[in-house]
Amino acid sequence: MPSSATIQNSQSHRHIQETTQLNLRALEQLEHAIMGHTDWLKKLHSGMAFSSTPSVLDTHPDAHLHCEIGHWLACHPESSLRTHPALAELQEEHRLLHQDAAAMLARFRLSGKPDIHAFSVLIGHTRRLHERLQQLRNTASQPQPIHQPTFTALSQPDLITRLQRAQARLQPGSTGASVCMLEIDQATQLQQRLGSAALGSIVCEMLFNIQAQLRPEDWLLRKRDNAVLLFLAQSSETHARSVLERIRDTLASTSMQLDSGDKLTLTVAMGAASLTDQGNPERTLFQAEQALLAAKGMGGNRVMFAVDCQDIPA
Repeated sequence: MPSSATIQNSQSHRHIQETTQLNLRALEQLEHAIMGHTDWLKKLHSGMAFSSTPSVLDTHPDAHLHCEIGHWLACHPESSLRTHPALAELQEEHRLLHQDAAAMLARFRLSGKPDIHAFSVLIGHTRRLHERLQQLRNTASQPQPIHQPTFTALSQPDLITRLQRAQARLQPGSTGASVCMLEIDQATQLQQRLGSAALGSIVCEMLFNIQAQLRPEDWLLRKRDNAVLLFLAQSSETHARSVLERIRDTLASTSMQLDSGDKLTLTVAMGAASLTDQGNPERTLFQAEQALLAAKGMGGNRVMFAVDCQDIPA
């Protein structure tokens, strides 16, 4: 069984550094998105000054879901900052910004006159977005406790909800995304041999290794049965195969030290399916799970796509 000193203490410092860097990089992207909203307000002000017709997208009820900040919120669901109160406040402030902007533009369409007070309200929203961002950055810069839970295990309905949110951000007619289910080969035997707690630590270590190989727009979630869901945004089947094979190969060449002195090498089975903006997330998840079963049935340590399996309905 892996000791705490081996699995946690010897690697926790690296995990903390990696998590901190991931958070800071993510917040840099969020800052860029907020600055984009400041530029957007300038364009709105200029457009009203010259009596330009507002964009349909600017007045859409779900505009906050399709802008750069909305995309950021969808692509970083597992950040350790997710439970920070400032993030929930930022999300609500962002929604109100678009809601108030749409209302202001609707009034402008009717009257043809800019509403200076309403515009000052929008500026207040963007100022508070920057304030919430700074609160998040202050937290991200501080080392997190070693015992802080990471990669919380989620239920099947939770996974489907996350996929539905991610699908809503896919552009119509775009490449779409790839959804992959992953399991450690012979996980049951490992659990019997090492214990549930040790297996959980091994899964978390594996997730850190996988996270380091993903792009900022990609993400992964952990199921309660220690299976893992990977979401590869804007990813064709060809791209996804390349990424997943690289992850599989990296894990197979990485070993963990056990208290016995033995080294544990993990192999994994992966099943994947494609998700388009018009697809069914629940159906796609089912196809990925069936492809995973096919990969396990062939001995594991392989990547299978649903399209490779003739017995999986399209």
